[in-house]
Amino acid sequence: MIGGMLPGYLLDHTALEMPSLLRGAGVLASLTALAAIIWLRDAAMDPARPGHAKEGAAAPDPAPAPAPPRLEQPAAAAKDGLLTLYRRPEFAGLLLALFFIFFAREAFFTVYGIYLTELGGSTTLYGASISIATLLGIGLYDAAARLVRRWGDVRLVRVTGAVYVLGYGVTVLWPNPWVLAAYFSLPLFPFLTMASAAAAAARSEARERGRSLGILEAVDLLAVALGSTSAGSAAARWGLASVPVLALSVGSAGLLLSSRLRRWTGARRNAALTRGAPDGGAQAQAGHWQGMSKNS
Repeated sequence: MIGGMLPGYLLDHTALEMPSLLRGAGVLASLTALAAIIWLRDAAMDPARPGHAKEGAAAPDPAPAPAPPRLEQPAAAAKDGLLTLYRRPEFAGLLLALFFIFFAREAFFTVYGIYLTELGGSTTLYGASISIATLLGIGLYDAAARLVRRWGDVRLVRVTGAVYVLGYGVTVLWPNPWVLAAYFSLPLFPFLTMASAAAAAARSEARERGRSLGILEAVDLLAVALGSTSAGSAAARWGLASVPVLALSVGSAGLLLSSRLRRWTGARRNAALTRGAPDGGAQAQAGHWQGMSKNS
């Protein structure tokens, strides 16, 4: 919060310029790294804990660790695991919807500071809006987790995505620096982060959770890379005012795709029922996907 507000205030109300602030930030980062090298240490091992030898007693020879099981063709197994997730329409549909939502968010955020100052806003206002959103967001992760349980993951993705799209639309229709700063002060990121992670986890088996969250992170990073690049290209060619239009278009597409997630989940559940796996497998599959549908 201080790092967001103080530089903007100094640029607006003192003779300091950006190179001086960058040098100060470099000195502060160097002092932080030096302090970590001098004082930061690993936690001391407690001899009283199980597995540690008592003081004064001879430590027994450690038993040889069992050989890890040999994996047959790990690359092929990883590929099959990824394909299993991608072939599920509800998981692939979720990733596609979130990609568009992440893309639009990053595109708008990339030019936010430049656009705000072009509209007449100060750098203090820019720093304050980012700091307020960050400070509020830190305290709202727990509330976001509770809202996921109460509303359902996909519903929260839709609502948060709709608020993002509404902000893009308001910016297109009413490009005012104070309205823009007020919008960017909203702590939306905890809700989208928690909802998207919960939705990805709910659409994968227990043994696939780590892989599904890794794929979600990769989709987010891809959207960040393409969104920021596209925003810069659009601003250079058509002006900064074109970026909110781009974000509005792409974000609306993501919102439309997210509205189909319940239908995709229902289709998966019906397919599991139709296949009729032996030994009660169909009932287990139906119960599994039915639980997912309730979360949607």
